[in-house]
Amino acid sequence: MGAEQPHHPANCGRRASSRLRLRLPAELITLDGQGSAVLENISATGARVSSPFTLRQGASCILRLARLELFADVAWCAQGRLGLIFERPLAQDQLLRLRNLDPADLANERAASQDWARSFVNGTIGRRC
Repeated sequence: MGAEQPHHPANCGRRASSRLRLRLPAELITLDGQGSAVLENISATGARVSSPFTLRQGASCILRLARLELFADVAWCAQGRLGLIFERPLAQDQLLRLRNLDPADLANERAASQDWARSFVNGTIGRRC
């Protein structure tokens, strides 16, 4: 993405927009697998995440958090952190919703999703009493 645009902020060390500092649980998904991550900051055009899941520069991935799936390319990777450039910029209302998230709410949402998945696998979803 950034390599195609010689004056893209990722290629000249400047950010396209200001960053919002956060600390939210997230997930990185690639063709090779998926791994946990922590969203450290985000803007309309990109994000910085920390993760034990290592990706190379230029790799494509999906950043999943708070009911969002953001397609991105890895701009850089160093010391357990990744800089991502989004395929499409986030809308202002999406950024505002992320700012207002409470990590406890996300944990509850994740637990509910896991319970639903377990019920689905066990065949108990959709049964009528």
